[in-house]
Amino acid sequence: MKPGSWTSIITIFFVGLIAAASIGKILPLIPDVASSMGVDAGTVSWCISSIAAAAVLLAPLGGSLTERIGDRRLMALGMAIIVAGNIGDYYAPGFASLTVSRLIEGGGCIFVSLGSLAMVARTTTGARQPLAMALISTTVPVGIGLSAALAGFASGPGWPIVFVIHAVAALAGLLLVLALSKSQAVQSEHGGTRWIDVLRLRGPIRLSVGLAVLTIAQFGLGALFPTFLIGAFGFSPATAGLFSLASYPASVIGSILLGVMLARNVSARAIFVVTLVIVAVAGPLAYLPVLGLTGAVISLFLFCAGGGVLVGMSAARFPHVAPSPDAIGATSGLMLQFANLGVLLGAPVTFGTFALGGREGVALLALACCVVNGLFWLSDRRITPGANADV
Repeated sequence: MKPGSWTSIITIFFVGLIAAASIGKILPLIPDVASSMGVDAGTVSWCISSIAAAAVLLAPLGGSLTERIGDRRLMALGMAIIVAGNIGDYYAPGFASLTVSRLIEGGGCIFVSLGSLAMVARTTTGARQPLAMALISTTVPVGIGLSAALAGFASGPGWPIVFVIHAVAALAGLLLVLALSKSQAVQSEHGGTRWIDVLRLRGPIRLSVGLAVLTIAQFGLGALFPTFLIGAFGFSPATAGLFSLASYPASVIGSILLGVMLARNVSARAIFVVTLVIVAVAGPLAYLPVLGLTGAVISLFLFCAGGGVLVGMSAARFPHVAPSPDAIGATSGLMLQFANLGVLLGAPVTFGTFALGGREGVALLALACCVVNGLFWLSDRRITPGANADV
């Protein structure tokens, strides 16, 4: 498989979907897990958060390993760990052991994500790169949405079968990774740039902090929306969950649209400013009482689509923020560490804000996150360059 070809890019995309299924497969099974293991649904949510927690802890290590062992080997290692994690999930005798195996599985997920980003960044150039990077940035929302939809069919006494199915899928993903060609060697004679060195640089920090703040808003508002619909409009949990699913395709549409615009050399700065205004308006409006149900759903869709544009921009621009080619792994590790920190904090921060400040509090939180993101990203033209900058 030729490095940087669309065949290679699509293969990496499917590998990313399989890894992201580690997050989504548990979502429709929360009541079954709670009932089977004698815990409440809130406790089971730690099985979801454990994936993000593992990513926060292991992203720096994964970034370093990208330079030391190569992106393809890191992806293969990640897939093998996901297989092992699923085996542990299936045989877990209790909730504590299930949470531990989910943490292991989360380590595999972040290794696959880091290897995927690094390989696409290193093997694509010109107009193809922003489109390819935007596509790879959609693997998490698409993978979560698809796996959640499919895992719902396993609901009931036989729910652990999802771990067996995912283990088999991860084995297939491992074979796909091994079919990929190695990207060019990038390790410097000093062993590559360390995560701690990248942490001292303004560009990667601005990109990562801005992404973390954006992720808090995007993940938190999306997670709260079903609860909001139940309380504000009297929806059943099942119906409210269907409405919230709109956030996944919206995010994907936004990311793909960004890739197309960047490939056509549309100004990244203009895209960012317009999108940020849309997100800053749509996010608060989704929760304020000035709109009815239809307006709230449309606003959330626009907010998530805009969020997809901005997440895609972080993926498309991080190779340009990295100080050197041998720092791509460390830079992506820092970026994904902060992004997963946003995922980890998103739901607690948003639900806590809703409990203390109601709908108005959530609206202010969304607006504040947009403003902070804008301050960080507009301050560095490597993140938001003009139309004539390299893409």
